[in-house]
Amino acid sequence: MPPALPGNEPVRGFAFSTVILAAGFSRRMGQSKPLLQWEGTTVIAHVLQLWNDLGARRVMPVVRPDDSALASELDRLGVPRELRIVNHNAEHGMFSSIQAAARSSMSTASATHVVLTLIDQPHLNAEMIKPLLEFASLHSESICQPSYQGRGRHPLVFPAQLFAMLKHHAGPTLKEFMAEHAGRRSAVELNDPRLNEDIDTPEDYERLRQLCKK
Repeated sequence: MPPALPGNEPVRGFAFSTVILAAGFSRRMGQSKPLLQWEGTTVIAHVLQLWNDLGARRVMPVVRPDDSALASELDRLGVPRELRIVNHNAEHGMFSSIQAAARSSMSTASATHVVLTLIDQPHLNAEMIKPLLEFASLHSESICQPSYQGRGRHPLVFPAQLFAMLKHHAGPTLKEFMAEHAGRRSAVELNDPRLNEDIDTPEDYERLRQLCKK
């Protein structure tokens, strides 16, 4: 049976896995984004719990092979090694992490869809994400994403077959793949300015922490 979305009946035929892009170098932040404190735990722990609570079949962080601090935190959280996608080319940027995930058979196993989400948006909560998942379940052949004021944002929901195609794409960014498949993109407009926010700098981090306390 497909996982249940909070407060709803299970969506028949819609089963998703989640990939968390967490292999960046956090240069502008000056310290590891996944290990920042967030609501009494770390950002990575918070994001993992969020997607597990939303019913993901599996939640898979993409990590660097040399990030021992993050590996220790994932050990503490009990994240199995087989669910950690190692990007050996992280210096080439975010698209290399996306392709590492697309090459992993775990990302699409027993899932009809793959959610691609960023580690630096821990302020996105279940209330914001649920409409996207419901929209994706109704547009199951499309790449679905939230939109704010007409601009597509993260996270993105890919049909599993389309997600797997990313491993062969020349890139160099996700933008080119999305343009190539423009006819299979669908957006749900969400009136929430927090979709425009992410954590790049210490100032962003403090501002979003305070925003989530309100």
